[in-house]
Amino acid sequence: RAIRYRCGRDSPEGFWLDSFNYSRLHADVLDPLGPGGTRRFRRAAHDLTSDAELHPPEEQAVPGAVLVLDGLFLHRDGLAQLWDLSVWLDVPVEVSVGRMAARDGSHPDPEHPSLARYVRAQTHYLASCHPADRAHVVIDNAEADRPILITQRLPGQRRA
Repeated sequence: RAIRYRCGRDSPEGFWLDSFNYSRLHADVLDPLGPGGTRRFRRAAHDLTSDAELHPPEEQAVPGAVLVLDGLFLHRDGLAQLWDLSVWLDVPVEVSVGRMAARDGSHPDPEHPSLARYVRAQTHYLASCHPADRAHVVIDNAEADRPILITQRLPGQRRA
């Protein structure tokens, strides 16, 4: 939490910059599972509940294994160009905050002060990284039980 909140507990910039340990993501997952990698990876680096750094044993991926990675900010500079295929789930902030409230017990109103860190960091991400433009596949996921394919650009196709 010292790193996660070094810009302040309510800082959107801190949420954007410090919520994830990108050096561990590269070292433990992306580099070993990428081209020329050893295929020896680690599944976890941090336990959010205990705030403990984790160093689980390395595992060996089978040849031809596919990495499916889910998370926030994955179309940011430094990551977006690494994906062989990426999917952006387009969800209005009101819907994502409502889902987060149902899952985590947070406040359901995106305007609530307790959510300013998350909402403003997401707003920055959308404005600066344009994930829908960077993704190969864009899905309107406003209704989780009725996803709609918006865009599909196979890797190697030019983006409009």
